[in-house]
Amino acid sequence: MRPVNLGAGLAATAAALLLASVANAAAPPAPPLSLIDARLIESLRTILKSETVTVTLRARRADIGEAEIVALDRQWTKERSQQRQPLVARIMASPLSSYLRSVEAASLGLIGKIIVFDRRGLNAGLSAVSSDYWQGDEDKWAKTVPVGPGAVFVDQPEWDPEHAVWLVQVDLAIPDPDGGEPLGGASFDVNLTELERRHAAGL
Repeated sequence: MRPVNLGAGLAATAAALLLASVANAAAPPAPPLSLIDARLIESLRTILKSETVTVTLRARRADIGEAEIVALDRQWTKERSQQRQPLVARIMASPLSSYLRSVEAASLGLIGKIIVFDRRGLNAGLSAVSSDYWQGDEDKWAKTVPVGPGAVFVDQPEWDPEHAVWLVQVDLAIPDPDGGEPLGGASFDVNLTELERRHAAGL
């Protein structure tokens, strides 16, 4: 009979228990939302002033109907569990999604997922795949695009037990550089824990 390697099994069990204890640990108090200040908002607006954002949103269809929106949203949700993902792949392979991935990476942990959506609330570009294609039934759209080009909405912080950080969603309308109604909007997952650390370090 071959000897049983208890060492590897015990190590795996210990690692699993450690991860479980971290995930179940009580969340510390959330950093204050006052950290989402004018300087941070302006830095997010600067990201959205990229020509890639403007060109992509101006090219989006304005005549899309509700029935087609619902069908596309269902298609997106279905594709996420399939190998063949034409709609998801088209959005994720776009120049705008490539730009947003580079922005997220360059933030060094300050910014998580970024979603840019058109004036109807449909995904135009993402730094990571979202759960749905249509954002029009959520606050990220409802409290930005219909409000006007200068709209900003800061949601309530949420604890991320997997990474042990506080996250907050910051949503902005994206103004048309030539004036008029917003071209769409954007949603940023901001790492409040990291933002607090940078403020404390004077960064």
